[in-house]
This record gives sequence, structure tokens and C-alpha cells, in this order.
Amino acid sequence: MLGHYTGIELTSFHAADLDVDPPKVRDYSPLEFLETIGTNTGELTTPNYHLVLFPPGPALTYDECRSATRYTGSVGLDQLVNGSQICVTTDKHRIALLMITHTPTPDDQPQYIRFDATVWQGPLGQ
Repeated sequence: MLGHYTGIELTSFHAADLDVDPPKVRDYSPLEFLETIGTNTGELTTPNYHLVLFPPGPALTYDECRSATRYTGSVGLDQLVNGSQICVTTDKHRIALLMITHTPTPDDQPQYIRFDATVWQGPLGQ
């Protein structure tokens, strides 16, 4: 495991770069977004189409995330509940597990999601 990071918050049009230690949150930029996972209007998105959503449950392992193949490029924020898990493969082939700890509520100003991230080195140390 490369690291475990808690309390990462993303508001609309912000992104988290999971390929740096610790992950960096910044304003959405199309150039920077190539290495990030971020929030767009109502969605959690990534350009490499390697997101897989899982229901709440025991934390998934590296092997479970690595073998997940139901890839999508975005997950609607309305699909998330506290405890939802998202496996991510980054453009540097790292594997990350995002555990959702806060989903948007009408009282949130601005709207945001919060997650904890566990990041592993990908296969063959790529």
C-alpha cells in the first residue's frame, strides 16, 4: 500500500490527483484532469473510464479492486450513499479504493462529497 488518506473533500469542478502523495485537490482543469478523479455537475468522473461502484460493506482489497471490470467513466452523486466504495485505476496504473464518508445534502453549501482513499501501486510496479 502506498498510503491511506482520510477526509478528502471535493466540491463541484474540483479534482483529486491520486497519483501524488498525498493526493492533491485542486480546481478542475482539462489538462490537469488527465490524472485525476473529480466532480462535475452531479457526477464523480474520470477520463480513463476506470471507476467501479460497489455498495457499502467491508472494505474491498487490492485484489478485489484490481479484478473489478464493470468500468464506467462517471458515477452519479445520487447513486452514492455513505459507505459506498469506488475502485479507481489511475493513468499511472495505481489502484485506489475510495470509501464515501459524506454524500451531498440539501443543506451543504457548497455541495460536496468526502471520501477516504487507500492507494496501492499497480501491477508490476508501473
